[in-house]
Amino acid sequence: MSGMHTLATAFGFAGALLIVIMVVPQLRQVHSRSAQGVSVRTWWLQVVVCCTWAGYGWMIGSAPIIWGNAITFVLVGLLVSELVRGRGARVMLLAWAIPVVAAAAAVMVLPALAVGFLAVTASVLMGIPQTVQSLRHSRDTTPSAVSRTTWSLFGVGVACWLAYSILDRDVPAMVANVAASAMAWTIVVAETYRHRRSGRAGAAAAIDVPDGNLSRRAVGVAVGG
Repeated sequence: MSGMHTLATAFGFAGALLIVIMVVPQLRQVHSRSAQGVSVRTWWLQVVVCCTWAGYGWMIGSAPIIWGNAITFVLVGLLVSELVRGRGARVMLLAWAIPVVAAAAAVMVLPALAVGFLAVTASVLMGIPQTVQSLRHSRDTTPSAVSRTTWSLFGVGVACWLAYSILDRDVPAMVANVAASAMAWTIVVAETYRHRRSGRAGAAAAIDVPDGNLSRRAVGVAVGG
């Protein structure tokens, strides 16, 4: 039994590490380039997810859940701050404060299982806005700032958490991770399709002949081919 617990804990810490790392590519993209196509609602809900899971982890005494979500909360909070930066300090403060206060209240009032299912609900809801947005705009030819690296890391991290929850027989975590995995890979596929369409559109635009002359890029393509 202790061997299974050790294996579950290893999967949990691996999942926590990947979920922490996954925020970095999207944070860098939004900070230095663009936020085109990135759902503010999804990342704000991720703040809620981190708070509720950290509270649940504290109630059941799970170190991977506590530390993984506490660190991710800080990084996701920074990302949300970048996304709402133009909306004023009050919005930024509320984006951080509301999930913390709500999670703290839930931990004080509700039993662990109820907090766990709140965390499950938040986890399921979290991916919906970005999934819908990515699917809706998957045929667009404009570049998207949604990081496929972020969502791929998230998908692998969630797989580790799913293994953890199965070994630990944690039903709320199982449900949440199955739903989160499905949405993560849907986003990756939709954004990959959009990336290819925008790449083809860019290549076609480069071969445009406005004055009877090929652009430099088009000439390069012709010579290389």
